[in-house]
Amino acid sequence: SSESPFAHLVAALKRCGFDGVELLAGPPGSPPARTQARRVEPRVFAVRTIAKATVLLGQYVESLGTPSKQPYYQLKLQRVLHDLVTVCAEGAWKHVGVVNNKPGEKYVFEHGVNVAVIALVVGARIGLRRSRLAELGMAALLRDIGKALLPGGLIHKSGRFTTEEREELKRSPAHGVRAILQEGQYNEALLRRILVVCEHRDPDEGARHPFSELIGLAERLDALMSPRRYRTALLPDDAMRAIAGLAEFDADFRRALLWSLGLYPSGTFVELASGAIAVSFHPNFNPSCLRTPVVRILRDAEGRECPKAPVLDLARSSDRIVRCLPPSAVGGGAPRFLAKPVEPGAAAQAAPSSP
Repeated sequence: SSESPFAHLVAALKRCGFDGVELLAGPPGSPPARTQARRVEPRVFAVRTIAKATVLLGQYVESLGTPSKQPYYQLKLQRVLHDLVTVCAEGAWKHVGVVNNKPGEKYVFEHGVNVAVIALVVGARIGLRRSRLAELGMAALLRDIGKALLPGGLIHKSGRFTTEEREELKRSPAHGVRAILQEGQYNEALLRRILVVCEHRDPDEGARHPFSELIGLAERLDALMSPRRYRTALLPDDAMRAIAGLAEFDADFRRALLWSLGLYPSGTFVELASGAIAVSFHPNFNPSCLRTPVVRILRDAEGRECPKAPVLDLARSSDRIVRCLPPSAVGGGAPRFLAKPVEPGAAAQAAPSSP
């Protein structure tokens, strides 16, 4: 579109405490770097990429304020981001899933990457081109970077916040903007990141940039599905239903999220009517099949373990989901099952097939 995407940027910056901001035209940004040809299986590539993104996001945050280190980790994070776009655009994200436990100190970075994955999956689903997906993913990774610059322990505090602590939390977007401005490459992609930092948590401030809307929605979903010190995680289907009713988010984006992930997002543990235990692998991309994802069988109807986790398409089976299960009921996180190789034909004995 020829229309400037930054109609709300100056106002958003002012809300974060930046007055007298003026945007000046500059040379066009450089094209996104090309990703290297892959020589590994998509499932292995996905697992490695998401693990690497989590580590590099942490290293990038640690490098903030160190001019000799920040450009190096910024470049590495940008490179892995392009791999993350490939993982999400080509469907390999299903081998890791989007429902996972994020314990303790790792929560901030694993949450950041998971929000980026959810946003990218939806972005790919609605047809964003690769360059826009790269911008969306980086904005999602860095949306809460200001929180990493808050006084130690504040972000992980389990009790009530004092008035002073609440005021400090409100300043985190300003810290994030300053950190992003240190990158030095002033282009439209960087300005979009700043806009997302300023407004992705501001649903009451009127119309927001589409990136802010989508990333804010992805963040809310992942937060609902994640255990915190002050509450337990919602089961994924309950989280999806809660998201569907959030009127402060655009209805089209809520609908796109549901169509992209289904009612049982990848990584959801479920019990089937046959008695089998399974984990959701990926949705059937048809609005009429939101309740019938493709699953991987972990235990069959007789309670026998299925080490190869065979695949079953519930849209083509007489079996159905009767309830979601917490990870504790299965004894582990979903990625260790989702990342297993898929063996064609192995699902025939897992559950009864429809005629």
